Amino acid sequence: MDWIIKKGFIESLENKESNKAYQLFKKYHSADYRKNYDKIICISPFNILTPKQVKTFQLTLLEFMATNEIIIESLPTSNIRIGFHKDFSTYHLKNWIKWNMEGHKIPPIVLGSDDTGIFATNIYNEYASVFCALMTEEFLGLDEGMDVLKNINKNSLLYKFS
Repeated sequence: MDWIIKKGFIESLENKESNKAYQLFKKYHSADYRKNYDKIICISPFNILTPKQVKTFQLTLLEFMATNEIIIESLPTSNIRIGFHKDFSTYHLKNWIKWNMEGHKIPPIVLGSDDTGIFATNIYNEYASVFCALMTEEFLGLDEGMDVLKNINKNSLLYKFS
């Protein structure tokens, strides 16, 4: 068997100029191609889709996830600190809650606390931060905010790893 592998390897080296995989390998490691790897390319989704199309795409994907019982684990503190969100006002959890209240099919959402040593948070702080964000932005009233958190907590108990 070693001979067959070696023979195949030798044959592939002998025919490497006609081997498409080798040609791709060669390009990948070429200095001419590698200089392009460091180029930063910025693409605005709104150059491709309108805001309405983006929302439609998001809602369609969320409906697919809900139908297939794909759960969203949201990690608010770490997402805000390392993402492009400046604070909870731009964080996507708010849209999911709003769209759910408007009758759109949204998958179950659970909260998590990502790397507590790095982000100096815990699950209690994550719930409190979400609740405060919902209250301070006058997005929901006290009772509605508590209902949202109760639902998230119910999801967490239902979909936890055992």
